[in-house]
Amino acid sequence: MRVRARQLAPKEPERDPLEWLEMARPTIHEQLFIVPYALREPWLSQQPELVIAKASQVMASEMMVSLAFWVADTQQGKRGHVLYIFPASQQLGDFVRARIDTAIAASPHLAKRV
Repeated sequence: MRVRARQLAPKEPERDPLEWLEMARPTIHEQLFIVPYALREPWLSQQPELVIAKASQVMASEMMVSLAFWVADTQQGKRGHVLYIFPASQQLGDFVRARIDTAIAASPHLAKRV
């Protein structure tokens, strides 16, 4: 029977998304990232769907990117799969370059995991 070495490695203790954020992405866009109190509830929501109605920039994109990284890194749902949908490939490419690539480049933890 073959067992992959990754399966034998001790699993990190479970972290909620805010604890994970402080460890994996302490800075975003070269600034210390602190989740405002009013946004803590959506970050910690255990619901299968999350809908945010917003009138202005309230860090929803950063929240969704960080939650996507958290799900993948901690293998939530025993798989760690995330689906992030955009209306067009051009918008997706712009978003990946602006948010995903910069997040990975700014985080030693994420850079090791990718």
